Amino acid sequence: MENLADLPPLALITFGATVAIIFAARYLGLISADKSGPTNATIASVIVDPKALTTATVAVNNLTDVLAEGQEKSKDHAHMICRRLETLADEIEALTRMLGDLRVDLARRH
Repeated sequence: MENLADLPPLALITFGATVAIIFAARYLGLISADKSGPTNATIASVIVDPKALTTATVAVNNLTDVLAEGQEKSKDHAHMICRRLETLADEIEALTRMLGDLRVDLARRH
C-alpha cells in the first residue's frame, strides 16, 4: 500500500478504475445470478468438492474392479454349466439307448 502513494496520478486513476470495474462486474454478476435463480453452473460449483470427487472416483474404480471380477466369475460359471449340461445330455442319451435295448429284450421274451 505504501508503494501506491509513490505512483504517478495517471497510474493511480487507472488502477482505481480497474479495481472499480472488477468489483462492479462481480457485484452486478451476483445480482443477476440472484435474480435468475440457481443455474446448473451454480449448482455444479456447489456440488463439486475435490475430496468428494476423489472419493467418488475411488469408489467407481473399486466398483469397476468388482464388476469385472463378477463378469469373469459369471463366464466361468456359464462354462461349467455348459460342460455339466453336455455331460447330462450324454448320460441321457446312454440311458435312452439302454431303455431301447431293454425294450428290444422284453419284446423278444414275449
